[in-house]
Amino acid sequence: MSLTEQNTGRIGVESTSAFALRYVVPGVVGSLLITLGSLGVGWLPLNSEVNNWPLVAALRDSTAGTAISKIAVFLGVALLLQS
Repeated sequence: MSLTEQNTGRIGVESTSAFALRYVVPGVVGSLLITLGSLGVGWLPLNSEVNNWPLVAALRDSTAGTAISKIAVFLGVALLLQS
């Protein structure tokens, strides 16, 4: 008998904090990584003010910034698939 069965008498019941740690936190972190990474490697309109942001310029204008952006997108997708 698992711990949840002993305490509640119901099978498969997870606490809210366990659910959040297992699914919500990795999902939010993965989504944020994809969002930040896409600023460096995703498409932006030429007349967009986002192109003038210092973070976006640093990510797009250097090889290291582009590599970091690609890795962030990859890790974000991996986290979403894992959760």
